[in-house]
Amino acid sequence: MLSRCKLRRLGLDTLAQEKLEAIRKRCCDLSIYVKEVKQRFSRWFNKRRGRRGTLWMDRFKSVMVECGGEALRTMAAYIDLNPVLAKLIDDPKDYRWCGYGEGSRRAK
Repeated sequence: MLSRCKLRRLGLDTLAQEKLEAIRKRCCDLSIYVKEVKQRFSRWFNKRRGRRGTLWMDRFKSVMVECGGEALRTMAAYIDLNPVLAKLIDDPKDYRWCGYGEGSRRAK
């Protein structure tokens, strides 16, 4: 693969410009950037560990939780207690991105 400087020295300015535009496009598109970071890290990690394949198989998982019941309460508690477990706050009602304390904030 020739660098842009080498392409210009060879008189292939148009090809050098196309290469530059491709780089700019990659840098301005977050999804392309994240994809390339993940791919490059995977290649580095796999080479270092002597393994093959992707490191991140799925983007995320979505699971339906039935209304009411223990599963819903457990999941809601897990979400509300994450900032407490991360030691960001002492009480979930104090976390601005959490709906746990919403009822108490409205009552004031």
